[in-house]
Amino acid sequence: MDISKILYLKADNNTTDFFMEDGRVVSAYKTLKVFEESLPDNFYRIHKSYIININSISRIHFGKSMCIIKNQHKIPFTKTFIDNINTINKVLSDNSLFTLK
Repeated sequence: MDISKILYLKADNNTTDFFMEDGRVVSAYKTLKVFEESLPDNFYRIHKSYIININSISRIHFGKSMCIIKNQHKIPFTKTFIDNINTINKVLSDNSLFTLK
């Protein structure tokens, strides 16, 4: 599995579903915590049930506590992981290109 093609991971009891760019969902019989410890730095846990690839974020909606992935997947985040959301926001802001007209 190409890690760069993972949009996000979702926990479901003791299984984890990998949501891929091409629309596939791949299931693994391990907990989210196992994957959290082995994924690269561009993956952040934002909820007890979700880890997202920050390279796939289209928008962070702080008012609704939601990350939008590829303009179609709405992934909730919780206050427990707000430090990770703030880090993601800073990384994305630092990497953004601003154009002045």
